[in-house]
This record gives sequence, structure tokens and C-alpha cells, in this order.
Amino acid sequence: MIHVMHSKELTGAQATAQALLRSLYRFRKSGWFEKLHHFGDLSPVESMVLRTISHHTGGCGDPSEFITPSQIGERLEINSSTVTGHINRLEEKGFISREIDRNDRRVIRVAMTEAGWETVQKTFASTLGGFTSLVDHLGEEQSREMIRLIDESTDYFTKTLK
Repeated sequence: MIHVMHSKELTGAQATAQALLRSLYRFRKSGWFEKLHHFGDLSPVESMVLRTISHHTGGCGDPSEFITPSQIGERLEINSSTVTGHINRLEEKGFISREIDRNDRRVIRVAMTEAGWETVQKTFASTLGGFTSLVDHLGEEQSREMIRLIDESTDYFTKTLK
């Protein structure tokens, strides 16, 4: 049976770790990700997929600028069936186009449409506005410290949780 320790039983580092867990849980549950990544009828993940396509292709119009579904999945660390579902919905909404590569019929080429590019610009402006508001609230110094701590924490967990 697992024994859950109460606050009075925790050492200094354990109490701080518990407070950190509680704070991160509250941060996650605040809904900031969904609110800042939601635009129009796009889900937060659809916004991320669309943004990933735009970062890779640099815009729309040039048929040589494309990304494959597997590259999208690798960048977002989501499985291929999830990527396919989001690509289907984004194509139905007119934000991306999809075609089979003429040189290798196994490869699917995903590219931005003009409507997709416009939507990415609007969603990025909305997301940037939300984070700019946070920087205004915290101030430059605390915001930079937050960046440093998040980066250091990410590096730590990336190295230790393999």
C-alpha cells in the first residue's frame, strides 16, 4: 500500500516539491493553453498543427514548400492517426491542401492555403498578445527568470526521464 505523506511529515525539499506540484497543477488547470491557442473554430491542437505547417513551409503558394504528416507528428510528438485526423479537418476547413508526391506516391505533401496562412497570422497575434499581457503583468525581470527556470526544468527532465 502506498503511504501519502501529509504536509507535516515532509522534509524541506519534499514540502517544496509538493508546493511546486500543486502550483504546476493549478497552472495546467487554469486553461491558459486552450484559451491562448484557440481561434475561431480551430481546436488548440489544430492551431498547433497549422502553425507547424506554416513554420516548415514559410507560407503558401510555392508547391515546393510542403511538409509530410510524419514530419508534423515528429515535431508535435503526436501519433500519425492523430495527425491524419487533424489534417482531414484542416483540409475540410480550407486551411491546407494535400497531394500525393509525383516522384514517390507513398509521400503525402501538405501545404498551406492562403486562408490557412491568414488564420496562422491571426492565431499567432492572439497568442502573442496573451503572453505579452503576462510579461506586462510579471515585468521583464520576472518573465526572463520564468523563461530561465522553465528552460532549466525542461532540460533537467529531458535528461533524467529517458
